[in-house]
Amino acid sequence: MIDNTVIKNLNKEHGKAILRFFEDKGIDTKRWDGIDTEEEGDTYIYYGVINGSFNNFTKEELPDYVKIITLPTIPEAKTFPIEMIDNTVVKNLNKEHGKVIIKFFEDKGIDAEWWRGMNSEEDGDKYIYYGVVDGEFNNFTKEELPDYVKIITLPEEEEEKTFPRYMMVRDDENDKWQKKKVYFVVNGSYYPYVVSSVHEFCYISFKYAKELPKTVTMKEVCECFGRDVIVEIDED
Repeated sequence: MIDNTVIKNLNKEHGKAILRFFEDKGIDTKRWDGIDTEEEGDTYIYYGVINGSFNNFTKEELPDYVKIITLPTIPEAKTFPIEMIDNTVVKNLNKEHGKVIIKFFEDKGIDAEWWRGMNSEEDGDKYIYYGVVDGEFNNFTKEELPDYVKIITLPEEEEEKTFPRYMMVRDDENDKWQKKKVYFVVNGSYYPYVVSSVHEFCYISFKYAKELPKTVTMKEVCECFGRDVIVEIDED
């Protein structure tokens, strides 16, 4: 949060950018629409935070200690690394999710220094779609997104694998997979996946193992095809 700082609003588009800038710093600007502008000859054209409160002010109302700043310059479109995903955004669900989104795009080579991911669906904000559109990173409303922009969800982080846990195991590549509870793995062993012990010095183990296949519910299948869940009941 930047207190005692304001920005002169040049025009209505600039006003939207100003509100977006302060919202992303954690300021509640929902009551403002940024339509008082220098271009229109208005007087209350200085938008910002003074003594902890956001408002729009006249030049005469500004105390001497208030800084008048300009909006940070958004970096020009540039050639991104090959893994960069252009015309792609992520909906921000909450402030913690916002931090993850910013890091996700920074890891792709995007300069997101001026964004903190504070605008979120949870808080009822509008500019909650963070991402790259036509080579520029910003946060957008749903209405601002062109039809060709993809809205994606973040890749799920791999959960830490702990033991014991159930896995699919087998001794030979031609054997059928068996579901067994693996207690630990002996690195460097020819049969590393230990499933049980006969006694203190004798273990049953397997050469190969893989994670259990992900189960898909009927509800997920129906949602994928845009259908309602239908349960058939056998009356016999």
